Amino acid sequence: MVSRSEFRKLSRAYLAQAELRLESAARAMKRGDNAYCVRLSAECVELSTKALLRSRGVEYPKFHDTSPALLALKDGLPEKEASFLAKASEELSRKRALAMYGDEARGLGPDEIFEEEGRQRSL
Repeated sequence: MVSRSEFRKLSRAYLAQAELRLESAARAMKRGDNAYCVRLSAECVELSTKALLRSRGVEYPKFHDTSPALLALKDGLPEKEASFLAKASEELSRKRALAMYGDEARGLGPDEIFEEEGRQRSL
């Protein structure tokens, strides 16, 4: 069983990784790399929300979208914030694959899918 202090240590590590993704996403946005900005933003939200869950001793889902676990988390997290984080997690986890691979069925590359507005919102 993982101790509470080990959960906190993992949470700090996830947050450090999330911060790196956020910094890289900001640089990608500045150079107009739309898809990469969205992908890094998705990773930042995933790591941040998993850090939050981990810090509370919650076993998070082993997939990208943490929204179900966030919405189930009632202890110490205001409903408004939980809803905001869950919505961001759900939306960005859907966009993550498109930001990496594009839409092969429609013959669109990642950069063709994401425009200025989309990447600014993601960041």
